[in-house]
Amino acid sequence: MKLRLIILICGAMALTPALADDAINTMASILASLNHFPTDADKQKLTAIVEDAGSSEIDKQLAEIIAGIAHQASAADKEKLNAILAEDAASDESKLIAKAILGTMHRPTAEHLKSLHQLIAGGS
Repeated sequence: MKLRLIILICGAMALTPALADDAINTMASILASLNHFPTDADKQKLTAIVEDAGSSEIDKQLAEIIAGIAHQASAADKEKLNAILAEDAASDESKLIAKAILGTMHRPTAEHLKSLHQLIAGGS
């Protein structure tokens, strides 16, 4: 019984980075195709990230901010993004997403699009 529990826990821990990578990849893809605001389908994907118990708090915050973009992030969301950028616990990938959101005016900048596409392709 204990061995089974240990195997189950180890398996769940092994999946955690994959879930985080999936959330980052999803958010990067949504931002890369953003045109003024996320589509309804994009918002469903972002809601799934927010509701996923495996998502980090930072990923949940980023997903909520992306879902609320209307041409650009709100002033309150920009404050949250700057806090994420200052957070030592935030991954480089999360910070890249935060920077891309901060640079978004209708669409991410060309520089941020390049970084997003590199992230999607598997390299940051």
